Amino acid sequence: MNIYQEELMDHYEHPRNQGEMERPDLEAKESNASCGDMVVLAFKFKSKKSKVKIVEEVRWRGLGCAVSMAAISKMSEWLKGKSLAEIKKMSEEELLRKAIGWEVNPGRRKCLELAVKVVKRLVGESDKMI
Repeated sequence: MNIYQEELMDHYEHPRNQGEMERPDLEAKESNASCGDMVVLAFKFKSKKSKVKIVEEVRWRGLGCAVSMAAISKMSEWLKGKSLAEIKKMSEEELLRKAIGWEVNPGRRKCLELAVKVVKRLVGESDKMI
């Protein structure tokens, strides 16, 4: 087993930041219709009054395969302390590489990308914030 597989299995068996968040500042849901994986991601920011939104707390819940659940677990750790603006300006490929960093076979790529898709949906929702 290589280092990526070991890390993936660790995140799957011991998910980080999993659970419900009461009164999130932002929340988004994304799913992978081809396999049925689904994830909900929620953020709370450090300061509600500041124009610079820094992610203070991340929670997620979902159902899916080991790859998709491990990827959102790892992504949730990486997101803490990042500014919303920083996350927003990153491409999907850049998020995948920096936040997750795993390689999977082409058949599992959509599973891996689910975490990135929900992050992009969530930061898109931030445009609706008052």
